Amino acid sequence: MGQIKILLTNISYPYRNYGVQGILLPFIEKLSRHFDAEYGLIIKKKFYKENVDFCRKHNIHAVKSLPAGALLARDNLLLKSFFNLYRWLKKKRIVNSDKYTNFFNEVKKYDVIINLCGIQFIGNKSIIRKYAEYYTSIYPKWLSKKFGKLYLEYTKSYGPFVGKFYRFLTKKHLNSIPFIFVRGKNNLEEVRKLKLQKPTYSFPDISLSLEPAEKGWASSYLKTLGLDCSKKIVGVSPSSVIYNLTTKEKTSKGKNHFYLCEKIINFYEKENNQVIILPHSIEYDMSDANVADLTLSKRLFKRIKNKERVFLIADKGLTYRQTRAIIGMMDFYVTGRYHSVSSALFEGTPVVALSWHIKYRDILSLFLSKDIPTINCRKTNIEDAMALVEKYYYDRSWFDKKKILEKQNDIIRKIDCSIEILSNAIENNN
Repeated sequence: MGQIKILLTNISYPYRNYGVQGILLPFIEKLSRHFDAEYGLIIKKKFYKENVDFCRKHNIHAVKSLPAGALLARDNLLLKSFFNLYRWLKKKRIVNSDKYTNFFNEVKKYDVIINLCGIQFIGNKSIIRKYAEYYTSIYPKWLSKKFGKLYLEYTKSYGPFVGKFYRFLTKKHLNSIPFIFVRGKNNLEEVRKLKLQKPTYSFPDISLSLEPAEKGWASSYLKTLGLDCSKKIVGVSPSSVIYNLTTKEKTSKGKNHFYLCEKIINFYEKENNQVIILPHSIEYDMSDANVADLTLSKRLFKRIKNKERVFLIADKGLTYRQTRAIIGMMDFYVTGRYHSVSSALFEGTPVVALSWHIKYRDILSLFLSKDIPTINCRKTNIEDAMALVEKYYYDRSWFDKKKILEKQNDIIRKIDCSIEILSNAIENNN
């Protein structure tokens, strides 16, 4: 077999996006063991310029995307008219024919299209948002059909599938692909309720195989910030996703997430810890805490009265490998970000997940069999959440570092199995 050209989609952008790096880099590394492959990555227009250098450094061709709505409306005159009217009302440029031609010519160069998104078809959102995201999820399948390309989806979390029509559309899409890889057994049970006609498997998230930066680098880096690595270091990672969840109840989501993180820091300080606030997802709109963990973390740091032992890592140039190494230096960690949970498990760091989706329980269940340390922010109020944090902090019988590290080989074996199934599908198609 000659060189295979693989187009990767639905992960937006990798630069300053730790979750994307955690999926993208080990995926390319492992799949390249099976093929002489050339990779392209579709990147949203607004992120394109900032990501070209990152892609070039990793031998990835950056492909500037058109809006998903523009693509899906391209062959339907009525939809195209509505889409152009919408852009005109929003004072945005109409997508002209040359842009379609340029984009489609890029897509035609590839043999396979693979959707790498980590989570899809989240149905418990507003009607407009969930259907807009649905169409964003299915547009690469539309592209593959338009140009006769093999379309595959790699391991991800799904759902919840809320609403009969939404379930119908989701089921129709999943039945149109050769197989489905689900991140974790709990989520697999939810997907199986759709009664799909295609093979459905459970595999670990590929980020669990990514090696961190050197420990010596992490130690030196933290020392430059003023931390003493011979003393206990603990961490917290606020999540703008949880902060952005609407709430009318007394739960720990929405703005209450901010206050919970503040309480966690205060608790850490009382225990004489050095505290790291580690933003784990850094978006480009730094003015909006709804989309930027860094902005949320800066506001949190500003509210802390005694900053003597509290350190904010505001470095925008770190990689996912480096943040993983930093998490490996921690004695205890509370986070609302999925791929930071992955890093903690890889490094053997006791971690408590502030969760909003079943995916957190799934990844922790790969390593822990009892007393899974997740706090459901949709249901748990601040006081109860804080009580759970303290419980897990003081009593760590739930966390056996030796056993967790021993499970890594089995996790990597399962990830390699998923890559083999994927590579066989590509090989059989060519």
